[in-house]
Amino acid sequence: MNLATLQSHTVEIDSSLEELIPGFMQNRLNELPVIEKLYSDRDFDGFQKFGHKLKGSSLNYGFSHLGQLASALEQAGKDQNLAQIRTLIDQIEDHVRNIKIVFI
Repeated sequence: MNLATLQSHTVEIDSSLEELIPGFMQNRLNELPVIEKLYSDRDFDGFQKFGHKLKGSSLNYGFSHLGQLASALEQAGKDQNLAQIRTLIDQIEDHVRNIKIVFI
């Protein structure tokens, strides 16, 4: 893992949100099979909606990198770009599974 990847997996979150983060992260893990189903169904509209929702919740909690990935997923759904969607799903899964959260 290179330094850029490691940095993208480290997120500083306001300590006032510390009690909410485990649930937020569990929801992200629970969504991984959902986005795989959207992919197998080639549900571009579903990706637009999912990406939009994930972008909003991620940014609200301070997960800017995840929000950027979600925004790109939303756009890839609009563009019906299945190859880009696959790349983004893999990046989102990697990020969610390997994230390091530091409370400040």
